[in-house]
Parts: sequence; C-alpha cells; structure tokens
Amino acid sequence: MKEDLAKIVTKEKFPLKNESIVDFQNLKESVHAEVVHAKKYCGTQWKRFPLLNEILKGHRSGELTIFTGATGSGKTTFLSEYSLDLCIQGVKTLWGSFEIQNHRLAKMMMSQYSGLNLYKNVELFDYISTQYSKLPLKFMSFHGQETLENVLKTMSNAVVLHDIKHIIIDNLQFMIGTQFPNTMDKFSQQDMIIGAFRRFATNFNCHVTIVIHPRKENSDEYLKISSIFGSAKATQEADNILILQEHKALKEKSSTSFKFVEVCKNRYDGDLGKMIIKFDKDNLCFSTNNKVRHDASQDDILISSLNTDITNLNNNDLMIHNDLNIIKKTKT
Repeated sequence: MKEDLAKIVTKEKFPLKNESIVDFQNLKESVHAEVVHAKKYCGTQWKRFPLLNEILKGHRSGELTIFTGATGSGKTTFLSEYSLDLCIQGVKTLWGSFEIQNHRLAKMMMSQYSGLNLYKNVELFDYISTQYSKLPLKFMSFHGQETLENVLKTMSNAVVLHDIKHIIIDNLQFMIGTQFPNTMDKFSQQDMIIGAFRRFATNFNCHVTIVIHPRKENSDEYLKISSIFGSAKATQEADNILILQEHKALKEKSSTSFKFVEVCKNRYDGDLGKMIIKFDKDNLCFSTNNKVRHDASQDDILISSLNTDITNLNNNDLMIHNDLNIIKKTKT
C-alpha cells in the first residue's frame, strides 16, 4: 500500500509540503490571542440592546446574519436602530434599502438617533441633522428590484473606498427576478444570492445582514428557522439567525405592543435566547428590559416587561439629549 502511494506521489509530482495542510503550531498564536483578548474578539458591543451582548457576545466582522419577521412586524424599524447603535460607536455602515426610500429611512433613523419626534421638534431639525450627518453612514441609491452584480459591485466599492464594516440588505426578495435564466426557480436564485453574500462577507471581512421574508404560515404560531423563505442554504450559510416575534398571549392583555428578538442560531459560541423589546411610536425606538435575562422563561420575560419603560443611552446619546434640552429651554 505504501509503495502504491509512493508511486502516486511520484507520478503526480505532489509537493513535499502542501500549504493547505496545517498543524496546531500554525494555529497556536491565533488561539492564544482569542483566549487572552476574548472581549476584543467578541466584537462591538450594543449599547441600546445590552441583552444581545449576553447572547451573541457582540457584532463581528466577516459574519453573515439573517433577519426575518412577519410582514409589518417592524423588521426595518428595528434593524435601523440596531445598525444605528453600532454606527454611533464607529462601525462604518452601508444601508441597502430596496423597499423603503432612503430619505424616509434617514428620517426614521434621525428620530431614533435623537430620541425625539421630528414632527414635534421641527425647530431642532438643523441641529439634529448636523449631528446625524457626522455618522459613518452611507446609503445605496438602489430602490426596487436590482441585479446581484450591481449590488455586489457597489458593496465592494464601499468597502474599498469607505472601509465599510457593516452592510444591511433589506430585503433579499427584491434581488430575485429577471436577472436569472428562466429555467432557474426562485429557490435556486436565492441560493445563488446567499452564496455570493457569504463569500463577500468572508473575503472582505465585512459583516453582512440580510432581511429575508418568512414563508406564509399560521399567524397564531411563532416563526422558526424553517419559516425562512427558500431552501436550507440561507440558514446553513448564516452565522447568526434573528427572528422578530410578537408575543401572542400578552397581545390581548396589554395595549402596548410587546415583541421579542429571538436568536435562533449563533455560530460564535452557540448561545441562544430571547430579548424582549417595547416599541415607542413617538421616537420610533425599541427599549429593552435589562433586568430580564435571556435564559428566563418566555412568560417571565414578557410579563415582567409590562409597564416597564427603560431607555438605554450611550454617552453620545446623552450628550445629544442634554444639548437638545438646553436648546429647548433657550427657545421657550
């Protein structure tokens, strides 16, 4: 047997050393770095959603996140604040909103950024917009259906020219259509798109977050990983899967809309859980209950959130709010 292998190696002219094969000595330094600097490798921490840090540990470059939720559940609104939180901390962000026009997305983000209803505070618009414009935030100019080739080209340019670290695609269904051969069904088209985004995230070391609508299912049941539209490729390729859920039982007990973000996949360390969120229609922000751990029972999490109003602000937010209050007092 050994002689046969020797003949094959000689005949095929195999190199004596294959660069694609490594041993632990090649990995030791990287392993040591992750152990010693664990917090650094966890990624950027959320300030407004601290429970996400407990579950996901942080937001890391090079990962692919799939986000889903029922139609009209607030996916774009949540992702807007979710990405804004990271952007305020310096994570350079590119938004690809194919469903909502950019100026409307920016208006929503400005309310979330300032914590104010812009319509009720028109006199502060110039100040808020000046502060908001300083964020490392860009928008794709696409609206409606767009080809995968154009989107990938724009994403590549953004990473090279602007050092973008987080890209949001909202949503994937707008990229499925006439760009593919007629013989290719929607599932195959989606698989190709997902594969392209997975390679992009890895090759460019950029976090890509993709919104995918769920299948049409019984509205009385909670969404699951299998609810995500398409084949299993999307869920297999994803590093993280987040689902925006609406609590069914409390919907009848309270006039307040209680939702929770469920982390159904976490490739980094496998930790899963739920984060309760409560929506404020005035400033379009979601607040969380810091006192409730993700490993508590679902009923405990949601019942303890009734009549709770917690706003999580970082130093930049506090500075903005203080300045706005000073301006208001001056003008009254």
